[in-house]
Formats: sequence, structure tokens, C-alpha cells
Amino acid sequence: MADASPDDKNTDAIFQDAVEALRRGEKARAKELLTLLLKTDQNNSTYWVWLSAAVDNAKERIYCLQTALKLNPENSTAKRGLILLGALPPDPNVQPFPMNRPRAWEEKLLLASEKPKERGLRAITKSPIIRLAGVLLIGAGLVSAVIFGFVLPRQNNIAPTQTNTPGPSPTFTTTPTLFGVTSAPTRAFAGATPLWMLLPQTYTPTPLYVNTPRALDSRDQFRIAMQAYNDGDWDTFISNMELIIPLEPESADVQYLIGEAYRFKGQSGNAIKAYNNALKINSEFGPAYLGLARARLLAKADFNAEDLFKEAIKRDPNFGEVYLERARYYIFHEDPKSALVDLEQASELMPESPAVYMAYADAYLALDDQKRALESAEKAYSLDITMLPVYQLLGEFVS
Repeated sequence: MADASPDDKNTDAIFQDAVEALRRGEKARAKELLTLLLKTDQNNSTYWVWLSAAVDNAKERIYCLQTALKLNPENSTAKRGLILLGALPPDPNVQPFPMNRPRAWEEKLLLASEKPKERGLRAITKSPIIRLAGVLLIGAGLVSAVIFGFVLPRQNNIAPTQTNTPGPSPTFTTTPTLFGVTSAPTRAFAGATPLWMLLPQTYTPTPLYVNTPRALDSRDQFRIAMQAYNDGDWDTFISNMELIIPLEPESADVQYLIGEAYRFKGQSGNAIKAYNNALKINSEFGPAYLGLARARLLAKADFNAEDLFKEAIKRDPNFGEVYLERARYYIFHEDPKSALVDLEQASELMPESPAVYMAYADAYLALDDQKRALESAEKAYSLDITMLPVYQLLGEFVS
């Protein structure tokens, strides 16, 4: 009985991912994906054969191949594998694996007279005379390098006059960060690299606000997707989350998280589409309104997002990031007093968020309250010493 190839689009995509993972040597991921496939179709001998290549020891390989052969007695790949592992006696009717290149031991059996004579550059380099000449040439080159590179310069060592040429004024760009928090503007510098740029950059992550329990059929797939999310691999995350959609067609958070990944990639159009899909499933899903506001502002900085912020707060008044994002919106539109009102609410809902105190610092700077701005920046620094915008802000106070 011949196996039917996976005709379902989702299982076929997972199977192809597993095969590619094996080819890259990522056996753990391949094993995880093939195990997921076998949960949906335990009678597919093809899956068992490929799983035998992903497991860790010979006993497990034999079990996988025996299961494949039991399901499909005509599976020649399973037979060959079991013969090689010693679990089946040799069978003259089973053809060995094809060899596409000469085996190493065959070349060693050739006599010197049978081997083809080497020509060209390889034959020249094997000549002892040529090799000796090459060694002498390299030695002469090293002696010349010592004389001209170290001895003569020391005899005529003139210290150059140092100059300091100022570069252009810094420019600003806004970049998204993980877990829905949009970072403060990041400066691009010309000339010497500032010390804060040498620190390891982190995203100051906060726990995912949307944490819906997953259906039994999609838990493994969701776990794979979230690993990609934590790694910042947005394309892998999106492709894996899209496989969950047919398993959980009524889960609005799946579409919302896809929208977040597109937003982090800077693809505002795809993000808006995903957020709207989430609202079609559940119009009371507050985070999707915040996602829409962020994506619209990403596409057009002067977009009026107040109504979307209000809708998000109306559906979910305990979602702290809505108040933080609206505070940033007010600061951008030169309304720092309104921003401070939202930041009070955000600080209650997210008391240990350095992003909140960074926004406080920006609001106080807009009000020309240097003392409170510095206090807020120092508080953000105490919560996350690797948050790069803090160093930018503190540097402004020093200068």
C-alpha cells in the first residue's frame, strides 16, 4: 500500500519545514515537527521514515523504521534502513542506496600507473624545487616587511597633528520593539561611536498581555511560533501562526499577534489587515484597537489616532500600554500635560516599566521641568541599565 502524500496545505507545509530542518542538521526541530504531524496521522509511513533520521539513537531509529514497514510492507527505504542497522537480514531483492560519487576506498586501490597524471598548477606545486623556491621567496618578503615596516619608520617618526572635524547634525528614526512597546527615537551619529552604543541592546520586554489558552491541536504549533517570536524571527512566527488559524478560527488573538509581527517588520498595511481580521472575529477585543492605532501612526505620523485609543480603553481599561502609547502620542503633538495624566494611569498598571519613566522624562522636558525629567530618566536607568535611549537622555543633561 503506497502512502498518500499530505494533501492538506497546513500539514504539507509542516512536513516541508521538517525536511528542510533535517537538511540543515536541525534534528531537534525536525523531530518536533514530525511528532506534531504523527499526532494528526499516525498511519503515515513516510512520517515514520523521516522521523527515524531525526531521533537520537539506533534503538529509536529501528522502532521508527519497523513501524513504517508495518504500515507499508513495500516501503523499500524502511527495509534498507533496517538492513543497515542489522534489524533485518540482507535481502538481495532490496537495492542498496544509490551512490552518486566514487567511494573513498576505491581510489586507494588504484596502482600508481593506473592513476591519472596530474597537470597544471597542482603538478607544479608538488615539485620539491618549486616548494623550496616558494619558501625562500616568502622569507625574503618577511625580512623586507620588517625593515620597511618597523625599522625605517622608527628612524623618521614624526607625530601627526590631530584634528577634530565635526560631523553632521544627528538625525532621528523611530523603530518598533518587542511585545508591543514602541521605542523612543534612536539617534544616528556620525564620527566616533558614543559609549552607550557599545552596550548590548535589549528590548525591555514585558509579558505578553494577550495569553489565550490554546486548543489541544494547536499547542505544539503555538509553542514553535512563540520560540520564533522570542527570537525576533517574524517571518517564521507569522508562517507558524497562520497554520493555527484553521485550527482556531474564532481566536481573535491569533490575528492580533500576526498583526504585531507585521508591525515589527514595518509592514503597516499587512498589520492593519491582520488587526481588522481580529476585530471581525471579536469587535470587543481591545488590544486590536491599540494595534490599529500604532500601525496607522507607523504609516502616517500625523494620523489622528485618538478615537482608536478611546476604543481600546473602553474595551480594556486595564491595558496599561494603551495609556503609555497615547501619552507618547500627546507628547508628539505638543500636549505634555495630557500625557502626564495618561502616564499616571500607565505607571499604576505597569509600575516597573522603564518605558513609562522614559515617557515621563520626555513629557517633563517638553514642560521645561529639567529636575523631574532627570529624576524620571534616572528611574528608567535603575530599572534597565541597558535601555539605550536612557543614555541618550542622560547625556543631554550632562552636556
